[in-house]
Amino acid sequence: MSDAIFSAREVTIRFGGLVALDRVDIDVAAGEILAVIGPNGAGKSTLFNVITGIYAPSGGRVRFDGEDITGWQTHDIVMRGISRTFQASRLFSDLSVLDNVVIGLHTRTTTNVFEALCLPSRSRRELTWAAATATEILKRVGGDLYDRRYRRASELAQADRRRLEIARALAAKPKLLLLDEPTAGMDDRDTDALIEDIRRIKADRPEFAIIVVEHDMRLVASLPSRVVVLDYGRKIADAPFDVVRRDPRVQEAYLGQTEP
Repeated sequence: MSDAIFSAREVTIRFGGLVALDRVDIDVAAGEILAVIGPNGAGKSTLFNVITGIYAPSGGRVRFDGEDITGWQTHDIVMRGISRTFQASRLFSDLSVLDNVVIGLHTRTTTNVFEALCLPSRSRRELTWAAATATEILKRVGGDLYDRRYRRASELAQADRRRLEIARALAAKPKLLLLDEPTAGMDDRDTDALIEDIRRIKADRPEFAIIVVEHDMRLVASLPSRVVVLDYGRKIADAPFDVVRRDPRVQEAYLGQTEP
């Protein structure tokens, strides 16, 4: 894909004798939403961990925004413009909703400990900017986050905890956002609401790309322009959802059988 903002080529991950990703190729264009689906153990979260530098690939290359980022450290990848959420919540539960988003702004602030002590007026200005920016992000993300911005994150319902993780990831102003099972633990009503939230977030920044790992087929059918299917670490399909759902290999991977 010539206009790809992100590409993975022949990406392989081995853990001893286990091959978690087997020569996976993926492209994502600027402005695109790509879904990555597959049964448990297919390698979906492993792929995210490679993209964000948690794992260094055993083979293959990863490029982002025209630069080879293979083997980069996670912090450098975030600084370059990739943010993510996690399948399991990683919020700072004892901090406020607002403070969780402010923490996500660390890549866009410059005040260090010395400057905070010696240049308090500069530190205050930056903190004021961070709080105002975080507040605007909470307004855009939706749910009850803005109204509950001074509450502890631990007090949020599951759906708003997921939204807060997305808000914190957006604080870094990414060019590529990775969402790892954003609807996990949600009921149908909350899932539908989150789908609309993601649409609104995307409409605000049409140029940025999203890769979403998800099991809920309503989200997969509603949002992405393409769907990549992994099974036992291998890519077995890469096409629009209506094509993928009729693929016999995909049906077998999910259901253990093909439709007649």
